[in-house]
Amino acid sequence: MKKLEIEMRIVAGIVERFCVGFITELDQLRETLSKCGVDVSNALPTPFKRKSPINILAFYSIDRRHVMIVFNEGKEDGFQFSAKMGNVEPLGVVGFNSDGDFENVIASLTLQRGSTKLAIDYSFISSYSVFINRLDNLKEFTYDFVRSHIGQYKYHQRSRGKQDYINDLNTIRSQMAKLFFDETINEMVIDKFIEDNPIILEHGLNLIKPTHQAVLKNVLDKYDQDFRPDLIAFDVLEKVWAIVDYKKAKRKIIKNIDKARTGFKAEVHALKDQLRDYVEYFEEKEHRKYYHKTYRENIELTKAIGIIGNIDSCEQVAFNRLVKDEPKWFSVVPYNYLYDSFSRYVDLAKGLFEK
Repeated sequence: MKKLEIEMRIVAGIVERFCVGFITELDQLRETLSKCGVDVSNALPTPFKRKSPINILAFYSIDRRHVMIVFNEGKEDGFQFSAKMGNVEPLGVVGFNSDGDFENVIASLTLQRGSTKLAIDYSFISSYSVFINRLDNLKEFTYDFVRSHIGQYKYHQRSRGKQDYINDLNTIRSQMAKLFFDETINEMVIDKFIEDNPIILEHGLNLIKPTHQAVLKNVLDKYDQDFRPDLIAFDVLEKVWAIVDYKKAKRKIIKNIDKARTGFKAEVHALKDQLRDYVEYFEEKEHRKYYHKTYRENIELTKAIGIIGNIDSCEQVAFNRLVKDEPKWFSVVPYNYLYDSFSRYVDLAKGLFEK
């Protein structure tokens, strides 16, 4: 077998793995959101409503290393792959000549050249590098894809357009930059800003159904006082409840960088101790019963997220090493990481809706 044929078989397998994984993640996410009272069916593009099978046509440009994946409603599920030189779009009606990273979307359109037609319910077109990045982060990409369409659908229901949605996202991102990178801003200001813009939680931390400043009553007299965490919300991807607390956006949370005994500063340890109390609170069935009675949510499994500080590029290696030593129930999220996560969603939404 020729080398090119082997390469194309490998690429075909990778593309099919992405398609199967994407649809599987989409179905699982739809089910999870449905259990949380969120119906996404009407918001999703036609082939992903899952009222009928999905027929997939995948095209690959050998020389340009571009990928085009077409999802159409069909009579049965299917996958076909073909590779060619030149433009990845098989009819040559729409040209993609980029040499670098790019992504595009074509939806609800039929392309035609002569008597040959290509119906497209929904399609992804991108450079191979962008495609591989999506495959490597498939769960996150699927979640962002679904949430972006939910957001656009909500705007459509309020008679607002896609561009309004993008403009609002950009405004929120600009406000985040002002608040998240100023260490003089009080955490209560940040808490109120995030409460007023729950989309930050949805796309920055994958959290839905937020409850802010819930009172955790000391039912068992086990603690010195009642607790009031900044946020309790459901993590869609990990399928557990998360308890979140915000601290000031201090510029440095790591001590002794590039020296012996590099570690987190005292503020991080104090934050972890505070969140540990919250997590242990829900280990008592009496406390879970109280929370369910008061807030109508069953809290079983929990994790904790402490949002604090900013990590510079020169600190990333040390930060990554330090977080590996933390217990599984606890995560440290610097404000610039949250900002970057939300920014990725904004860029994705722009890619989906500004085409």
